[in-house]
Amino acid sequence: MNRQIPPYESEASLKEFIQQPYVIRQYTKYNASFANRIKNIPYIRIGKIIRGEYAIIYVDSRRVRDILELLGTSYIELFPLALRTSWKS
Repeated sequence: MNRQIPPYESEASLKEFIQQPYVIRQYTKYNASFANRIKNIPYIRIGKIIRGEYAIIYVDSRRVRDILELLGTSYIELFPLALRTSWKS
């Protein structure tokens, strides 16, 4: 992770962050360990917790490689909702 984090990412509210054109919505298994791992990563934000065990998270799509390096693939569902919806038709 050698890229600088733009200051707006760490200072933006969740609402401001998710309105950026490069931010995508993802789903993950949610627990205290996951929340702890991402708490200092400004380009991942937790949105709604679903049934206490899953979360909608918002990520900067330009930083997916960095996210995978930090968290691995076990936490992140890499198929956005738009793609899932198109598979059902």
